[in-house]
Amino acid sequence: MYFSIIYDFVVILAEMANNISQSWITSAAPEAPDFANELFLTSGQLGVTIGITVSGIVITSLGINYLVFVGILAS
Repeated sequence: MYFSIIYDFVVILAEMANNISQSWITSAAPEAPDFANELFLTSGQLGVTIGITVSGIVITSLGINYLVFVGILAS
């Protein structure tokens, strides 16, 4: 129950951060909205790639028990 509430809160914060960064990127290049959109998507994919890589390193070196702790520290 509590995990679900915390998870929902984190998801809401992440979506708010996505909307803010989309707005920042679009306002930085108003004459090129397609470029701004691709830049936003690329930065999101880069973040996912880095997160998965760090998670894999943590799991390999420390084990699965420390994954949540490292995720909290990273956010």
